[in-house]
Amino acid sequence: AFEDACEEASVRRVLRLRDGSGLGVARLSNTQHALDMSLVPLLVIVAGSLASSDREDAVRAAYAQGASVLFVFGNAGELLADYEGIAAELYYNPF
Repeated sequence: AFEDACEEASVRRVLRLRDGSGLGVARLSNTQHALDMSLVPLLVIVAGSLASSDREDAVRAAYAQGASVLFVFGNAGELLADYEGIAAELYYNPF
């Protein structure tokens, strides 16, 4: 239960950052763009959603730049499902 609560809090934080300060992104294209710019300290992805090579590439890119990758399940995964199952926290807002 504790792990589920932590995962859900992490997803809510990234989505709140996206809506507030712009220090978060969601959806595959936005996340990939942030990874291409090396702006991602934390990638959040729904476990089991790596069906596409794009998601696998995102995870590899995150690890290559030293980012943490959090695979989420349960309620956290359901929250992120509305955003193609992937989101990221950013170091700064480049826009």
